[in-house]
Amino acid sequence: MEEAELFFLKKVNQDTVLCIVHSQDTLTFSKKQKAAFHFLSTTWVGYLDVLHATTTLKGLVYPETITSGNIQAQLKNETTFNLQSTNNTLDPEQFFLHPADYICYSPFDPAPEKIPQNSIAIPICDYLEKNAWARLEWVKVFGFLTNRYPQACAYFDTVRKGKQNYQFKNPPSILIGSHDGQNFYWSAKNSAVNQLASDAGFRVLGTNDKGNAVLEKEELHVQLKQSRFVLLLITQSQQKAMQAMVDQWRKQYGVEVYTILVDATAYFEISIIHPEWLLQDFIDLGQQKKLGHFIQAMP
Repeated sequence: MEEAELFFLKKVNQDTVLCIVHSQDTLTFSKKQKAAFHFLSTTWVGYLDVLHATTTLKGLVYPETITSGNIQAQLKNETTFNLQSTNNTLDPEQFFLHPADYICYSPFDPAPEKIPQNSIAIPICDYLEKNAWARLEWVKVFGFLTNRYPQACAYFDTVRKGKQNYQFKNPPSILIGSHDGQNFYWSAKNSAVNQLASDAGFRVLGTNDKGNAVLEKEELHVQLKQSRFVLLLITQSQQKAMQAMVDQWRKQYGVEVYTILVDATAYFEISIIHPEWLLQDFIDLGQQKKLGHFIQAMP
């Protein structure tokens, strides 16, 4: 692999198998001739989209958040099924009524305790990679499993050409995180958005290495005093609820506040397969140019 560290392919008895590094173990998966998937996270839809393989998606959770026109058409035509129950848990009836070959789950959540016979649960660890380009390479995992590996390699090579490091003479400082109306959550140091901001030449504030962490009120005050920009990864409803607070930040600290609206821009689908777009947004932000993809100024 060129970037990714948590998966690789190897030969076993003349066959090529997929190996995924998970919790210090290496799990091995064989490819089936025709595959169908259950996705227990919405973030991987983009991988299938760019491979023109959305018809392999048998079921998924949170379908209302998916912006892919192909997936929405499949849901309407009932060739892809909603696996979400009314109380936001996995619907066992739908899960077993429409079984899939591969059940893809994020190690961020536990794997299902029971799965249909002949189904295989695969942990998708892409979010644990060290940078956005390594995460992008997981398109090859889905290329392998859907018998589109050459197309996946070609896509990765094309997008990876957009990888670059940009340097400002005086690196502007930026504080990146999310907010639920009560707490500010500092983005993890190795998150893709932090890494791309750093690639774009920003001085990214924050050193937490253990995932998103609450930034206490006093520490938030210290960080805002050091910041030129604040980038919030929030929903539209959170943006409206935070307007008064953001206005106070601007008045008190002189910061410029921007957002990625995670429920309106397909951020979790598209930024994963187009890290070069998010990188360009950061470069344009630092140069005060017009933004064209994910980042936008908060009113």
